[in-house]
Amino acid sequence: MGSGRETRPVLSLSIRRLPRLLNAGNYAAAAEQFPRWNTRAAMVLSDLLSRADARAGELASAYDRARIAGLACEASYNALVKPAG
Repeated sequence: MGSGRETRPVLSLSIRRLPRLLNAGNYAAAAEQFPRWNTRAAMVLSDLLSRADARAGELASAYDRARIAGLACEASYNALVKPAG
């Protein structure tokens, strides 16, 4: 997935367009900008959720490895301090 850096200049120009139109009193043209904003907001949210999901997977994997290591450590300790039988 791309970093989004290649679209920033275009987004920057578009983001400035809506307030400029509103401040100029051009409400019809400003209203035409709303679908573009909604689409971009959905894209940003989708990207954010994808990254959050990927990070959650990384953290779950790290937790699983730590849990397995902890259980192995506990089993080794128990084998040393508890007599067999």
